[in-house]
Amino acid sequence: MTQFTHYHILARLHLPYLLKSPADGTFDPHKLTTINASREILVRYLALRGSSTTNNYCRGVDYLMFIAATTLCIAHINSSHWRRLNGQGPHFDFLAHQRPGDIGLMQHALEITRESWNQNGHKADRNIGMILESLLKNEAKAASGSIFSISTTLAHPLADFPGERSNDSNNLSIDIPFVGTIKIEKERASASRSSGSAFAEPPGIKRRPHVTWVQTDYQDIPQLEEILREVHTVLSFITTQSDPENTVQKNLIDAAIQAGVKRFAPSEWATSNFDHMPWYQGKAVIREYLQEINKERKVLEYSLFIPGLFTNYFAHPHPSAKHFKSFETHIDFQNCRALVLEGGEDDRITLTTAQDLASVVVKAIEYEGEWPIVGGITGTELSIRELLEIGERVRGKPFNITTLSRVDLEAGLTKSSWLPAIDHPGMPDAEALASKLTAGMILAIEAGALDTSDEWNRVFPEYDFTQAEEFLEGVWRGRE
Repeated sequence: MTQFTHYHILARLHLPYLLKSPADGTFDPHKLTTINASREILVRYLALRGSSTTNNYCRGVDYLMFIAATTLCIAHINSSHWRRLNGQGPHFDFLAHQRPGDIGLMQHALEITRESWNQNGHKADRNIGMILESLLKNEAKAASGSIFSISTTLAHPLADFPGERSNDSNNLSIDIPFVGTIKIEKERASASRSSGSAFAEPPGIKRRPHVTWVQTDYQDIPQLEEILREVHTVLSFITTQSDPENTVQKNLIDAAIQAGVKRFAPSEWATSNFDHMPWYQGKAVIREYLQEINKERKVLEYSLFIPGLFTNYFAHPHPSAKHFKSFETHIDFQNCRALVLEGGEDDRITLTTAQDLASVVVKAIEYEGEWPIVGGITGTELSIRELLEIGERVRGKPFNITTLSRVDLEAGLTKSSWLPAIDHPGMPDAEALASKLTAGMILAIEAGALDTSDEWNRVFPEYDFTQAEEFLEGVWRGRE
């Protein structure tokens, strides 16, 4: 027991470092220590339980064996994940060569546990055996390409050692005293490098539990189908400029149907119609494609999320949302100026903050009812005149208004001393097309393209939307 105690203390002291990112070499010495100590425990356990002279022993040794086996399984799952992301890098490569021996040790320990359960009927043997068997299965899946997330939480004070597993054994919760509950959960999407996809966080993005990054060119529908298998909802943010033939989004829709995806949100996120906005015509094609698919019967549930114009644009150039890229518009709060269609002061427009859109989408994903096909979202509905009045109030000065004629705008001409500087990665040629883009947007507002319906407001009547003036007052307060 002295040797068991020595190696167990050593393994337990360094076990928390095993759960750190495998990409961080800082903790490698700690990881090596807990792995080697766990292996020593298993070797001694098998020697003890395999001896014909051992009739009685302390049952606590079984628990030490289980914790050691859990440690080795986690190490090999992390090792497989790291090698798949980065190839044969410096961290944990040695485990690839030691895996057959470690798996043999753990399988032998599992056989002993099963035999003990069959002979004595101890509940502890049964529970340890079930969890250990699932651990070994998940380790084998990880070695074959499946992705597992591993996280820790504080153990519930009434948690039963060694833990529990889901019905399909893919998800495990293992309670380790003084460490907490270790959760091993299989990610939904699965693919491999050989199929043209890759699992890797984009540069500068920290890995988060339950988030799997998959890189694909969208051209291989069977590959997309495999990636989307077991996925419930797909949200598409593919820009029409990057997919001029709409091939990518159609492939995504086809793969979603074949994979059994329940819900799909096409790349809308803007206007109710596309009058005067040729850069959005791809959205109209996808609307028709989804209508045709569901013509005879509902094949894929979908909703067109239409929030109008983001209120955040009028905060430019100040950041107003973490992942929102703004640019100047024809109503420029920064410089207190605006381009307005002659007689268009009463044209209606819907403004919704990016934050409210994100919140509604989250609620929609969790919503158990059927999605409305037209998914209008209304944060604030107002006229151009009212928007300009808000601008003058929050900026504390009058706006310089330039009135434009319809004839010029319909010709794609914006006759003004200034044009909004449109700088957006989704529109690489926007600066050269600024006049036409501005003319199209102003005419689209008159045509009601940015005056949305309120289907999602009615689905979630309790949700309190941020009003435009409140939001913009918060952005511009104290700014010159």
